Amino acid sequence: MIGFTVSNSIQIDSYNVNDSSEWIDISVSSGANNVNNIYFSMSDKKLEGIKNELLKEAIGNAREKADIAASALGLKIDGIKSVNIDQASPFFTEPTLYAAESSKIDGVSAPTPIIAGEQQISMSVSIIFLLG
Repeated sequence: MIGFTVSNSIQIDSYNVNDSSEWIDISVSSGANNVNNIYFSMSDKKLEGIKNELLKEAIGNAREKADIAASALGLKIDGIKSVNIDQASPFFTEPTLYAAESSKIDGVSAPTPIIAGEQQISMSVSIIFLLG
């Protein structure tokens, strides 16, 4: 045998992301020399609540614009012919890379920095209103 590589992975699921830096520091101080693939996401419940709020806003916006168009034509909205809801998945606006490195200031280890990123969530609705 000439050589070998050993790899070990852990996964931490938590609602408290404020401890992320501490978890990385503990891993590195325990011997980890490569930390990657750190991923933050919302719970399904939180994501569903945000999507529902966005959907309400999109429908209200569509109704408001339809009212303006109908009024300009001297008509009123009599009903709805169809509704199409586009289910969009959340995505990060740009890749966020995280790395764990030893950083000491005056002999004291500074906590591993975790850089905040953004996650965008969008909903789209198409409504065909009936005018009369």
